[in-house]
This record gives sequence, structure tokens and C-alpha cells, in this order.
Amino acid sequence: MVAAPGMPPEWADVEAKAQQVDKLNPAGIQSVADQFAQASKDSADHSVALRNATATLGGGTWSGPSADAFFDYVKKIGDAGQKVNDHLDEVSKELSTLQGSLSDIKNQIHTIQQQAKSQIDDANNQAVQQANAAEAQENAVHAGKEGAAMPSPTSAEIMAANAQKTSGIASGARDHIQTLLNNGNDQINRVMDLVKKDVEGGYDSVPPLGTAPSGAHSSGGLHGGGGSNFSGGGGGGGGGLGPSGGPPSGQPPGNVRQWIEEAIKEMQAQGIPVTEADINSIWAIIEHESGGNPHAINLWDCVPLDTMILTQRGWLKHNEVLVGDETIGYNPLSGHSEWTPITGVVHHENAPLVRLANSRWHATTTPNHRWLTLPRVHVQDTGLPTVCPECGWLPRTSVQPANGVAVHRRKMHGVVPPRQRNVHSDRPRFVTSKEVRSRDRILLSASARTPARLDITVREAAILAWIAGDGHVENRKHRPTMSIAQSKPHLVEKLKSLLVDVPHACYVDDQGGCGPRHQFRLDYDYSRDLIARAGSPKSDSVAQVLAMSTEQREAWLEALTDAEGARTLKPGYSKAQVAIYQSPGAVLEAATLAVYLSGRRPRVLHARSRRDTWQPEASVRGNTPVVSGASLGSTAAGRGNVWCVTTGLGTWTAREEDHVFLTGNSNAKAGHPSKGLMQTIDSTFNSYKLPGHGDIYNPVDNIIAGVRYTMSRYGSIANTPGLKAMSHGGGYVGY
Repeated sequence: MVAAPGMPPEWADVEAKAQQVDKLNPAGIQSVADQFAQASKDSADHSVALRNATATLGGGTWSGPSADAFFDYVKKIGDAGQKVNDHLDEVSKELSTLQGSLSDIKNQIHTIQQQAKSQIDDANNQAVQQANAAEAQENAVHAGKEGAAMPSPTSAEIMAANAQKTSGIASGARDHIQTLLNNGNDQINRVMDLVKKDVEGGYDSVPPLGTAPSGAHSSGGLHGGGGSNFSGGGGGGGGGLGPSGGPPSGQPPGNVRQWIEEAIKEMQAQGIPVTEADINSIWAIIEHESGGNPHAINLWDCVPLDTMILTQRGWLKHNEVLVGDETIGYNPLSGHSEWTPITGVVHHENAPLVRLANSRWHATTTPNHRWLTLPRVHVQDTGLPTVCPECGWLPRTSVQPANGVAVHRRKMHGVVPPRQRNVHSDRPRFVTSKEVRSRDRILLSASARTPARLDITVREAAILAWIAGDGHVENRKHRPTMSIAQSKPHLVEKLKSLLVDVPHACYVDDQGGCGPRHQFRLDYDYSRDLIARAGSPKSDSVAQVLAMSTEQREAWLEALTDAEGARTLKPGYSKAQVAIYQSPGAVLEAATLAVYLSGRRPRVLHARSRRDTWQPEASVRGNTPVVSGASLGSTAAGRGNVWCVTTGLGTWTAREEDHVFLTGNSNAKAGHPSKGLMQTIDSTFNSYKLPGHGDIYNPVDNIIAGVRYTMSRYGSIANTPGLKAMSHGGGYVGY
């Protein structure tokens, strides 16, 4: 028999290119378009209000050269406002068109991928059939069968031609997808050029009242202080394109530049070492933190809308979970997870996103989403000498004298001090996605302590798992029966012990080639009663695991591992590595949850290749529940609509794709959002504001506090983590 050839080498390129549009969010683009439309409306309202307010001064009420200059000035502002409105309307229209085009491109790419895969599968199946027939003729010739003749083409030629054919299909799909991607990129670049385009005759072309025009220069922004609701470029209430989707930082818009320059002058007057050379760096921070909107309030500490939450009703989407549902959260007093009530559900639009990832785990969140960490901490040595034992030397300072003595002894006497000791903290604390450092150890799972909500015994929990794995549920003329089949001798003995006092019959089939096969058939009345109390061992397995007590769930997981798992003890390890194999479906979902609730981090792997006659297969393994911050990379993930919950314990259980993990809940109700141009929280702003600059929403005041905090914490503006990351080719991270 000829082996199925699988996908051609070019197929990897098809999948890689198709994945580029998987997270494309047309709705998010439309949201930005709507914000530009609203900005245009608001700007028009300001112009109308200004015109109405000054109309009463006309008609002879006020006349003369000063009045003429004033009315001319008002007219220029109105004309400039109209040009800004026209530009905002044009951007809004182009963004709406863009989201429709990108949505079509996304659908076309997925259709091309699916059609190409179907064509390749059909070609492979047809080629295998033809090659098998040709191979049969070849075998007949080799066997000397009378009348047999070599086929033309041969089986090898058939498969070679098929390989060339499927490669052509994949190459065609790849090139077609690339053409669509190029088209999409061209449209995006065209719209981005429009977004960045200066407005000829905008507000910056209007000279201050009483001064002579000095040559109009364009600007997309509005003059003024904190009272304006507008900002240049992509700003304005989160209307910017975020940390990964927009243009690189360059010159700030006119109004933001004025705010930065004024803030620099105020700080220089106080002896703070900032100069105009820092303008672009400050703008880079502002651009990524607030988009240039002085009224931005960041209540985001959330996850994307496709992240699901675990409840007693199973996995729920953001629009399905209700206040009063319960989820699994971490109890720091007991060190275990448990059911905790959901006290609130929050949603936010167009939030910045980051992706934390290593080779085995990932999660997408907003930058200030919270995680539990058990960090590596330094243990302070006590009892170290504060006077040199060798020569009686005294340190000059009373601050950390033991450190001074240790340095002296090393240099003068060659005495090496004890090595610094670090331990892993057993007291969890919260850390945000943007704050994760190498010392952090993110806690993603903890063993659950849950009460029994299922009317079964611990033994029956194990029976349910055996049936879910190696068992069968039959319904013969409305008489349900359940059976378990097993041929491994040690597991047969385990089943015999498990089923003591459980009504059943045992049949032995010794006709197979793998030794005697034992079939344990449970009594009809017992089967009916167990199903009535617990539900189907297979289709209801997720609900069963969620309703089990800790002891019941441990028995269920142990039995399922016996039935469908493998235990491998690798050299150098004291515990065997366990993998449970199962086809995708309810039982695999239940196994994943049971592993998670046991205190391990489940990792689900899907088989990459299989014969056409085999079912899809996956495996779930229990990995360490802690992920080191040193192994995690952080990259910008664009912007999107987000959601989160608040819970009694401050944590909840989330799922992103096949990753199940413990995470922190929303802090929106705590009342500590970051605010303003540089997104400072109230306590930070109050600590670093200058006298006379106490309005967090005033752009100049906010810049002063943000810059002073940055310089205090990082030594200089250039050392801000986001700017350092960008200078090395990475994405922006919050400060």
C-alpha cells in the first residue's frame, strides 16, 4: 500500500500567510472611524458655538479697527475649523471603506486556503488510489503472474506527478494570498498617509490675535490647553492606532508640541535637566500611552473578547457570563483555588493589547492586566559585621555599614562574603503584564478545594472516568448499559478491585492477538441509576468534573490516566510525566479541566499528522503551574475591544485558545485609573507635580509629573522601558 503523501512543503507558507489576518479586527477599525466622525462633529459644534457667541457683537454693536480685526480673526478660525472638519470626515470615510475591504480580504484568504486544502486532499486521495492499483500490477509482474504487465505510469510516477500537482496548488494559493495581503497593505498605507497628512489651512495657520501672519504652517491639531477634546494625528480619546498598528513616532502634532515645550520651560525653571532634545522622546511616550488625548482615562485591565471564563456552567463568553456566576479563583489564605462569586463584568473599547509568550504558553491582555506572582526575593543576611574583624576598620557612613565592611574585607584581606541568597516567595502579589520582570514567577494554576455537588461516591467517579476513556455506553431498546474493555493484566486487576460490590458481569475474549480481553458490563439497573445521578460519562464529563469534590476529581483523573494515558519516567526525574490521549471533544475538555484543577498547568497538543482513516488525536499534559518571567517575551498586539470580571477573591480562570490559566480580575472599580497625556495615576501625579501645576487633566501639568516620575525611576527619559525596547527593534511597553 502506498502511504498518503500529506501536504506539500509549500503549504507551510500558505498557513503562515493566512495567519497574518487571523486577528484582523474590522470592527476595531470601524470604531476608530466612528471616533474620527465624532471628533468632526464636536469640532463643528465648537465652531458653531463660537460663531453664535460673537454674532451679537456684529451689526454695529461693536465697530472700528479692533472690531474688524477681531471678526476677521473669528472668520479665520471658522475657515480653519471647516478644513479640519473636512479632513476628519475624509479620514472617517476612508477608515470605514478600509474596514470593509480588509474584511473582504480576510474572507477571501480563508476561502482560498480552504479550497486549496480541499483540492490537495482530493488529489492525494485520487493519487493514492491510482498508485495502489498500479502497485498491485507491479507486484503481479514481480511475482511472475501470467499476463501481467507493468503499468504506465508506475506507482512512483503517479506519486511524483501528484507531488508536483499539489505543490502547484499550494504555490498558487500562496501567491494569491500574498497578492491580497499586498493589496491590503497598500490600502492601509494609503489611509495611514491620509491620517498623518497635515491639514493645509488648519488651526496652526491662524496667527495669534494681534500679531502679523508669519507664513502659514499646517497642523492637524487644535490650539489650546486642557479644555480641548481634540488632539492631532491619531489622538483623541483613544482614536490613535496604538502601539503596534500605527506609524512610528516622529514629530508631535502642533498642539502636543506646544504642551511639551511649555512643560519643558516650567521644569527648566525648577532646575530639572530637560531640553528640547527630549521633545520627540516625550511625544513617543504620549503617543503610545494616550494617543495625545489629555482627557484619556485608562480603566483597561482586561482581556480580548475571545478569551473565555470558567464557571460552574462551563466555559462562557464575555456576553454570556452573569453577575452571580462562580469561577475558580485563588485564595491566598489557603494557598488553593476555589469557587468564588463574580461580582461585576466590565467592557472597554479600543484598548491597547500586549502578548506575553514563551514557547509553551501565551496570553493576550491589556498592559495593566494583573497576574499573581510568587517572585524570587533576596534574603537579607543578618549578623554580618559592621566593624572589620581583621583590622577594626569602620565605614564612613551609617547607611548599610555591613555592606561597606564586606567590600573592605574583600579588597584588603581577601575575605569573600557569603553569597547573596534568593528564595521563591510563598506570598503571592499582583504584577501587571507591563511590569513582569525576570524575578517574577507567574502563578497560572493552584490545586482546587471544592465541595461535592454530584451525588456519587469517590469510587463511582473513577468508574465514570473508565467509561469515558475505555468504556462504552449502549442504549438497547431504551435499556442503557455501560461497559469497560481492558486487556492489560495490571489494569484488569485494578478494574476487578474497583468493581467489587458493583453489580456487573465480566466476559473474556481470548481470540485477539493481544492476549485475553476483559469486558466488564455493568448491570442495567445500576447503569440507569448512575446516569440519572451523574449524566453521561462521555457527553456530560465536563459538567461532572466541575461538580466533583476534590477527592472525586482526583479519583476521576487517576482512572482516566489509567484508561487513556501514559506515564513516562525520564532519567533524572523522580516523578513520571503523564500524558492523556483523547480525540477532541468533551472528554478531552474534561481532562484538561481536571489537570488544571489538580494544580498543574495543562498543555494541549494536537497531532500534526494522521492517516486518513484515523480520528484526530490530541494529548494533555500537566506542566508546572509557574511560568518564569525570564522566559516570557512581551510584544505589542495592536488594539481591540476588551472585557474582564471582578470576583470575590480578585482572580478568575481564563482560557485563550487551548491555554487555561489563573489570572487577576479587573481593577476598574478600585478607582485608581491612569489619566491624562502620560497616563499617570493620582498618587504618582500628586507625588511628582510642581507647585501651581496640580490639574492631572491639564496637559502641561500631566507632562511635568510624568517626566519627573520617569527621570526619578529610570534616571533619564531615554531609559524608559518603552523607548529602550523600541530602540532595539521591539514594541513599546508601558512605563
